[in-house]
Amino acid sequence: MIELLEYLVFGLTMLIGIFYILFYAFKKDKERGKLTTKLFIISIVITVPTTFFEIVVLSYGKFPNILKALYQAFVLGFIEEFIKRYVLINLTYKRHRHGPYPGLGYALVVASGFATGENILYFLDYESYDLPLLRVTLASCGHLTFAIIMGLLLTIAKHAKRGFTKRYYFVMSLVVSLILHSIFDYLIFLNNYILLPVYLIVILIIYIIYLKKYRLYTTYLVD
Repeated sequence: MIELLEYLVFGLTMLIGIFYILFYAFKKDKERGKLTTKLFIISIVITVPTTFFEIVVLSYGKFPNILKALYQAFVLGFIEEFIKRYVLINLTYKRHRHGPYPGLGYALVVASGFATGENILYFLDYESYDLPLLRVTLASCGHLTFAIIMGLLLTIAKHAKRGFTKRYYFVMSLVVSLILHSIFDYLIFLNNYILLPVYLIVILIIYIIYLKKYRLYTTYLVD
């Protein structure tokens, strides 16, 4: 049952990225079509050096079980969110000049590609991964979840006119996604699935708060 779920999640995460590519293709927006394709492919490829770097950094974490899980959760959360955000900022955020910035869509494409890359690595060499299949499945869902928040915050930062507001949401796009990712990984590493519903409620509240801000800034009602 879990294997079937993983295959479904694997397919869905990949389809999200492909959906945005086809969406811009059907709109005959060649520039964004090429950009989303580039984002998707780069995000898949970049999982290889990212995974290698994570293995190297995690090898230095010699702690008792609970502290080890905390260290691993923070390291994985920071590296993965930083890499995904780096791709977003350098390929989309800095280069976007005119019109609404579709940061949410771009973030989902990057997360879709990254999750797809992780799944490919897992299926190619799953015997060497010391991870239950359920964790891999939840990780794919997690990437998409954190991408929504990162996309919302980067879009707010892009449309904000005041310098402090712009810098605040720009920084928070990494901080919030990093914290949420680390907490998520920590709960998974400890096999504490009981607290996941509470965690999801907290994320939902954060969504609602930032979605209201997102709608205000993208309709230019505030500066």
